[in-house]
Amino acid sequence: MNQFTFDWQRPEHARVTSLLVRELFSSGFRRVIKWAVIAILVIEFLFIVVMTVMGEYDSVLRLGPLVIAVGILVWLFYPITGQIRAWQLQHSDPNVKHPIAHTLDQDGYHISTHTADIVLKWPGIYKVRETPEFFLVYYSRRYAYYLPKRVINGQEEVSKLAEWIRARLPDGIVYEDG
Repeated sequence: MNQFTFDWQRPEHARVTSLLVRELFSSGFRRVIKWAVIAILVIEFLFIVVMTVMGEYDSVLRLGPLVIAVGILVWLFYPITGQIRAWQLQHSDPNVKHPIAHTLDQDGYHISTHTADIVLKWPGIYKVRETPEFFLVYYSRRYAYYLPKRVINGQEEVSKLAEWIRARLPDGIVYEDG
């Protein structure tokens, strides 16, 4: 049995949320939308360049700041989303003010908070992803619980836990490094 208790940290939660949102927009229809928005911004930028070359400074001064502002928002979409979600959680979930315990045992992955206990049995795990900072235990294609590596004593223990998890995952459940 492996048990880890830690305090919730808003910046950490924001990073996990940003990572999950980035992953969400990396495939399927959301990926098409992402690239369509980027393509529109590139076309608008090229339009501004052409307008500048043609001497249409009045149009450039009206359109340019808008294109720059939208471009900055698109560029910051993932971190802003993470920050907003972490802020919302901090102000709406009483559990973040208390220690959170994550336990991994033969039955599965257990999370114990101030007001709730969650049990995710090994066959119910969608996948496990290890990042440089976290273990992400997905309970669906989009959503995951996270265990920060900061609460594990050293890289050797992180490696041992990774191997321990791999050994318990049922066939067909993916363990991703990276």
